[in-house]
Amino acid sequence: MEISGFTLPPKEVPIDTLMSPPKRPVLSMMQWAEQSEKSSTAVVPQSVCDKWKRHESFTQDFQRAMTELRETFGIFQAGQSGAQALQKKRIGSEIKTETPSKKLKTETVEAASTLPLPSAVLLEVPVGKAVLAICEGDRVFVANKREDALVIPACTMLASWAKGCFAIISPDAAIPTTGIQWVLNDSANVVYADGVVQTIGKIINDKRHNEPSTAKVWAHNMSDSPTPADVSNVLLKANKNVYYTPSAPDTETMDVNSVGFKLLIKQWASSVTEIVWNVRWNPTRGLVPIKPMVVTTQTINLPAGCYLELAPPIRI
Repeated sequence: MEISGFTLPPKEVPIDTLMSPPKRPVLSMMQWAEQSEKSSTAVVPQSVCDKWKRHESFTQDFQRAMTELRETFGIFQAGQSGAQALQKKRIGSEIKTETPSKKLKTETVEAASTLPLPSAVLLEVPVGKAVLAICEGDRVFVANKREDALVIPACTMLASWAKGCFAIISPDAAIPTTGIQWVLNDSANVVYADGVVQTIGKIINDKRHNEPSTAKVWAHNMSDSPTPADVSNVLLKANKNVYYTPSAPDTETMDVNSVGFKLLIKQWASSVTEIVWNVRWNPTRGLVPIKPMVVTTQTINLPAGCYLELAPPIRI
């Protein structure tokens, strides 16, 4: 059947449509960090912060809300950069972890090399009191420029991505070389949820007790597969090819929430780091991804004036 002047949309949404960011909406409670239409970073207005940060009844509630906005969505107070907020709140020093996993080790690695770094530094961002340096040849280091020793605990966030988008890729389409697939395998997979690094197994078990109807993982089939070590173990298999592709941050100033863009996502995996998903619960889709982030898998001891290179993992 044909109707004059009307064209049926394609059955599959074009990749270009999925990858293109939507038009920037008008905000009511928040504001855009920059006037440019290309800016997609929202901030909490100074007037809102002044109203609630010292409220006699809701100060703590407001602080918790600001922490969630910052850690989950990278939203800060107006006039405050990500780096300033991280330094003020000391985020990037340690992320809480509740459940041990096969992928998060308990060992400690000691940095023995002394400064200066062996390659020319292209970019530096603070990680707590330490420094993350990206150098020529895509080499990455954590360094201690202080006169006292530092410790970077396991589960510390070293890098993340400020902007990006998800797309469902058809089986015959080209895979984005700069992206990463949203894929999980079983209960032992580690993710970042509710401000805590924890396993998928714990997240699913908690959800099954509280809201069993929504205890699922988006774009995955899930089945129970109990083992002697974990009677609640689940297996996951992706049923859609979902990829996250990062895009350039709005500003040239980098911090741990945006420095991931300087390298391909896969380049951040090393012998002491792992790429994990920042996730949240969606009322209809279940567990959905927000963005990838890079966390340390071991505690790193940094004596004064020493550095450690994030060497690629050893493949056997």
